[in-house]
Amino acid sequence: RDLGWEVPDSQANFVWFAAGARAEALGERLEAAGIIARVFPDVGVRLTVGTPADTARILEALGAPR
Repeated sequence: RDLGWEVPDSQANFVWFAAGARAEALGERLEAAGIIARVFPDVGVRLTVGTPADTARILEALGAPR
């Protein structure tokens, strides 16, 4: 959310990015960083997050400052 993405609260290890038209570009960005995501074109991207290291990799791929 701090990076400008619409992300609803999650009750599981899935995170949903309501990326709309940016979904495919987001999926490509994550894939380039070695992160597998389920892309729903023009809707959003779903990620499975398992560990703190996974979270760090995702945030880095999204451009979060270290």
